[in-house]
Amino acid sequence: MMRWSTFIIVLAYLQCFSQNVAYDSLYNSITKELLSTSPVKALLSTEHLYKISSSEREHMSALLLRAWILRQHGLKNEAIKLIRQADGIYTNNFCIASLNGFLSTLYRENGITWLGKRALNKAIEASKKIERNEDSFRFQGNLQQELAYYAMEEGEQEKAIASLQLGKNYFNKIERDSTILFHLSVTNELIGKNHLRLQNVDSAFFYFRKARNGILNSIYSKSCKR
Repeated sequence: MMRWSTFIIVLAYLQCFSQNVAYDSLYNSITKELLSTSPVKALLSTEHLYKISSSEREHMSALLLRAWILRQHGLKNEAIKLIRQADGIYTNNFCIASLNGFLSTLYRENGITWLGKRALNKAIEASKKIERNEDSFRFQGNLQQELAYYAMEEGEQEKAIASLQLGKNYFNKIERDSTILFHLSVTNELIGKNHLRLQNVDSAFFYFRKARNGILNSIYSKSCKR
């Protein structure tokens, strides 16, 4: 559940750059209402959202939202196709990192590890070139979580923990706000899970407590506990 919530928060962060009133209104309607009440209508609405986009980031954000909804309904191949069609269109490193980071997740979940890692490497390289430091650090922190998922699936818990700790370092370079507290909580929860797999019970529960405290202090506490 936290994994899905993390992506929604990333989408919300992307959305904060929009200055298109009509776009903002429809985007908020889809994410805050239609996703829970009428998923099919939400999916159809993303087509119109894309059409009224007025910037590269708005285009990309609408595309990612559509891909995310497809994924939620088990249509991962369609989501992959959608993102692959867009890959190469965007020249902005922010957009390249966003698209390829999610593409990595989709490939990984479909068991196509080599393509997933290739997309992830592309996302990481793009994230390093993002000019605004806060955006770069935020992306790199999230992409280290994605690296950790690969390591966890391969049974490499120590490697996963190392990636997650590096991700925390990136998040800690950003001024603390409720979204950063949430990302740190997700990271701490994953570190705890890896320690538990290593049978480091005390360490596991230490990080689980940190994760819980972070969630309680974030504005996403109610939605994440559902």
